[in-house]
Amino acid sequence: MNKQEHRNTGEGLAYTAKGLFKTADILKIEYKLLLSVSILFSIFSLTFEIQAIWLKCLGVMSVFASIWILINENSHHKVSQYMELANEYLALYFEVEKLYLNDLAISEEIHKKRTILNSKTNNLAITWLAKKWVDKSIENEMNLQWLQEKD
Repeated sequence: MNKQEHRNTGEGLAYTAKGLFKTADILKIEYKLLLSVSILFSIFSLTFEIQAIWLKCLGVMSVFASIWILINENSHHKVSQYMELANEYLALYFEVEKLYLNDLAISEEIHKKRTILNSKTNNLAITWLAKKWVDKSIENEMNLQWLQEKD
């Protein structure tokens, strides 16, 4: 059994799963933030008496937030797809970890599953911000000790 293959496979699966989870989180945060901005600016401009120039500025920002939501509507609908795919990666990660701990070789079936998952990932890109977030948080959120063991 090649333990290094297990560790390499496990590491790739872990980072991809967390990247997909974090991308879904970012999309949810972005959607809620933009929606909140649009609503708050509208409420603010209707509630308080402010100069016409500031009222126009609030209106313009509200319109831009609304347009951004509409442009990225497709991405926001993909949140559940990101979460589902991330869970599939995580399940495969745990399978590889179990094989590693039981000194069993990675089967061809595992490689096929990973290839299928990788092809699904082509349609769901992991954002650069999610990658940075994963780099800072993965150690605290997942047990990766088995990936750092020496032969």
